[in-house]
Amino acid sequence: MRSSTAILGALALCTSQVAAFPAAAIEYAARAETDAFARGNIETAVERLRAARRAPAFDAAEQHVSTPGQHAFQAPNKPNDYNGDQLIMSQFQELYDLQPDASTANYDLSVLTRFRSKRFDQSTQNNPYFFNAPFAGVTVQPAAYTFIYRFMANKSAEHPEGVLNQEVLKSFFSITGDSGNFQWTEGYERIPENWYKRAIGDDYAIPFFLTDLLATALEYPKFLSIGGNTGKVNTFPGVDLADLTGGVFNAATLLQGNNLACFVLQAVVQFLPDALNSVEGAVGSILRTLENDLAGVLSPLACPKLDSINKDEFQGCPGAKGIFDA
Repeated sequence: MRSSTAILGALALCTSQVAAFPAAAIEYAARAETDAFARGNIETAVERLRAARRAPAFDAAEQHVSTPGQHAFQAPNKPNDYNGDQLIMSQFQELYDLQPDASTANYDLSVLTRFRSKRFDQSTQNNPYFFNAPFAGVTVQPAAYTFIYRFMANKSAEHPEGVLNQEVLKSFFSITGDSGNFQWTEGYERIPENWYKRAIGDDYAIPFFLTDLLATALEYPKFLSIGGNTGKVNTFPGVDLADLTGGVFNAATLLQGNNLACFVLQAVVQFLPDALNSVEGAVGSILRTLENDLAGVLSPLACPKLDSINKDEFQGCPGAKGIFDA
């Protein structure tokens, strides 16, 4: 599959702008699962780009995007006591504690996916407004986790996939001090000393990301559950994918063949905020390029065409209000 810089750029735009990457990647990933209104950060990013009239750039080591202000909904664990630039120390500590031995610590995808699964369960169990959106939940949310390891891990000949140990993790997240007494200094995220990026030719492009997406979905099928709680905790029924997509895709076959890739790639355009489609100038041009590139990428996959979604499927999810209003 030929990857497209426009496709990767669109995904990176949402992940970097929404995640305030890297300092608040964990904060966003958690908040996106516990607070439906975290999706409002996307509109904030859109307005920022509309005003700047420039193409979004993405560098995993340099992204730090401000999303000031608090959302109206206060989740039980109060993630909204923080704005989009602030790291939630309790969540960082929870992740850090998953690899307590400094000599062997490696926050790879097995660790991050386990952490993500726990956060997903906490969301359904504690947030009556939890909403797992078709694009933000299925595609952007996992990127906020996979990017941590894929972009931050220290690469070497011995470990070409990279090792993300405690000190490297702390450096990228601007954490100092010892476990249990960490200090976070805003704006001091940095590339660690003696750190090596991915090798030339080993780019983390769309095919690679889709492989990670499929692997995590096979381990935790709940990640592909679209929908949300119905106003009370533990009421996540999920929506029928066939009803949502007009029969183009269904849950029983989504993980077979190229179906997941077809769904995700088309969702990049189909489920982006409507506001993006009206942005003029450089961003609008990028979106048009994205649509053209998608046609070329999707062609060899023989994908069924996804033209629209049935927004009525979200009427029972109060967390979708203002996001997918029919």
